Amino acid sequence: MRLKAERRFTCSEGPNARCRISHEMGTGNLWARASRSWFHCHRTVLLTWLVLAALSAGAVSTGTSSSLIGPVALQAQNLGQRVVRGTVVDSNLVPLASATVFIKDLKTKSIRSFTSAPDGRYQFTQVNMAEDHELWAEKDGKKSAVKTVSSWDARKDFVCELKVK
Repeated sequence: MRLKAERRFTCSEGPNARCRISHEMGTGNLWARASRSWFHCHRTVLLTWLVLAALSAGAVSTGTSSSLIGPVALQAQNLGQRVVRGTVVDSNLVPLASATVFIKDLKTKSIRSFTSAPDGRYQFTQVNMAEDHELWAEKDGKKSAVKTVSSWDARKDFVCELKVK
C-alpha cells in the first residue's frame, strides 16, 4: 500500500516564494522533500509533520508495547517541574542551620536561594526539568562543591546532600 500526500503553503517570505512539501510513505520508505525557502520559515511545522508521518507509518516506536498489531498510541513527553531538596552538612556530617543554598538555571542564568532549616534541610520547588541547573551551599565563607541537576535526570524528586568544607 502506498500513500502520497502533498500540502502547499504560502511562504511568509513573500508572495513570489511558494513553499512546497510532500511526503510519500510506502513499505518501509519515507521521503520528505521541502523547498529551501519553506524549510527556513516553517522548520517547526516540517519537523512535526515528519514525526507524525513516521509514527503513522510505524517507522518510529513510541515506546508502548501493549500490542504488536494495531494502531500505535501517540504519547507526549511532559518534562514539567521537579523538586530539588536535601540536607546541608559540615565536614563532620553535622547538619548546618542557616546555610544559604543556591540553585542556578544554566540557560537563563537566574539564581534562587534558600536558607536551610535548623536541621539543615533545604527545598526548591518548581524547578524546570527541561533545563540544567547548578546547586551549591555557602556558610561563613565556606562553600560546598557545585552539583549539577541535569535535564537528562528524569527524577521528579531530586535529593542531594551538600557538604560545606
